[in-house]
Amino acid sequence: MTFLSLWTPQHTRILCIATPREFNEQLQHTLAYLSTNMDSVDPYSLHIPLVEVLLTLYDQSVWSIRDLVRDVEKVRI
Repeated sequence: MTFLSLWTPQHTRILCIATPREFNEQLQHTLAYLSTNMDSVDPYSLHIPLVEVLLTLYDQSVWSIRDLVRDVEKVRI
């Protein structure tokens, strides 16, 4: 995944490249929820929902392999 951001006093834009479908859906949901609280003057206003969604996806990714890792740990001991 790649993220590029551009900020001007009128607009904040973030280009998200090679993101999974779940990321797009969760980001749209988060932006819809937070849109009333976002300050368009703040150059990092879009970074907050972006990082929130990334953390959620990374958390899901790590926990999805938990059982596989645990099975390997049990055999190793």
